[in-house]
Amino acid sequence: MKVAWVFPVQQKCGISFYSHAYINALAQLITIEAFDVHACAINTTKTCAVLNTFDIIHIQYETSFFSKKNQFEKLCNRVKKPLIITLHEVYEEFPGVFPRSQIAGTGIVRKSKEYLYDLRHPFQTMYARHLSHRFHAKKIAVHAQYQKALLIKNGIPEKMVSVIPVPVTPIDLGTQSPAGTGLHLSSTGFINSNYDYQLLFEVLENLRREWKFTWIGGLRRDEDIPLLNHIRKEIAQRKWEHTFIITGWVPDDFRDSLLSQTDIYLALFSARSSSLSLATALGARRLIVATDIPGTNELALNHHIMSLAAPNSADVINTINRLVSDTALKESRLREIDTYCRNHSFNQMARQLVDVYKECIA
Repeated sequence: MKVAWVFPVQQKCGISFYSHAYINALAQLITIEAFDVHACAINTTKTCAVLNTFDIIHIQYETSFFSKKNQFEKLCNRVKKPLIITLHEVYEEFPGVFPRSQIAGTGIVRKSKEYLYDLRHPFQTMYARHLSHRFHAKKIAVHAQYQKALLIKNGIPEKMVSVIPVPVTPIDLGTQSPAGTGLHLSSTGFINSNYDYQLLFEVLENLRREWKFTWIGGLRRDEDIPLLNHIRKEIAQRKWEHTFIITGWVPDDFRDSLLSQTDIYLALFSARSSSLSLATALGARRLIVATDIPGTNELALNHHIMSLAAPNSADVINTINRLVSDTALKESRLREIDTYCRNHSFNQMARQLVDVYKECIA
C-alpha cells in the first residue's frame, strides 16, 4: 500500500510536527511519502500527476493552507484515488469571531448581513463550503467523539468519520525533579488566542503558595505579536519577570528538561479542538489541570488523565491544591496517564490509521 501524506512539510507548527512523527510510525507498516501542502495547492496539475500514482492521498486539513479561492477544490478534483482528510479543528462555532448563526434580521436585511459576514471571514466561509461538500473525501478522520458528533450534526454521514486520537510520544525525563522551593507550573506550545491568559494571571495572583510559571514556547505567527506584547506588559506590571518566564522557541531536549521540573501543567484553554501540547504533557507524565471544554472533558471522563476546573480562578486554584495535597490522587492519575500513553502511542494510532486506509481501498 502506497500512501501520500499532504501537510506543511517545512512549517514550524503542530500539524507539521504531528505529521512527521506519524510518517515515521507509518513507514514501519506501509510505503509512505510526504508532499508539501502549499506546493500541492499551487502546482495542482503537476503534483496530482504524482499523487495519483499512490493508492491513497491523505491531506492534513487546515483552511489557511488553501488561502486562494478554490485551491482545495482544484486539488481534490484532480485527485483520482481515495482521499482521506484529517480535521484537526472542529468547532460548533469558531472561536474568536462573532457566530454567523447569531446574525440578526430577516429577509434581505439578513441576507445582506450574511453576505458581508462571509466576505469578512474568508476562512470560516471556506470551511463551511468544504464542509458542505464533505471535504471531497472518502473518509474523514478526527481526534475526538465530540468532533465526530459535530460533523454528523452538519450532514456528514457517520460511516464517513473515523475517530483517531492525537498520538502521544512518551518522553523520558530521567530522574530529575522540581528544583528549589515552591510550586512549579508550566504550559507548552505557541502563544495563541485560544489559551485563557487572563485566567492564568488571576490564578497566579491568588495562589497562596510560592510559585514559578514557565511558558515553554513562543510565537508562531506574526499576528500573535500583539498578544505576546500584552502578556509581557501584564508580567511587567505585576513585577513577575523572575517568576513568570516565556522561553521562546526551544529544542525538544530543553523543553523536556523544563517539563521535568514541572509539578503541574496548566491547560487553561478558552477553546481548543485538538492539542499536540497537551499530548506532550501526557507523554512527559505531568499532572494536568485543564479548563473544562469539550476536548478536555472527553479525555477526563473517558480516561481520568487530568483534573478539570471551571474557567474561574477559585476553581482552578482549588483543583491545583487538591492535586498537590492528595498523594493517592496523584498516584492514580499517573497510573491512568501511563495506561493512556501505552494505548495511544504513534505506533498504536498508526495501526488504526492503516485499518482506515484498508477500508478505503477494499
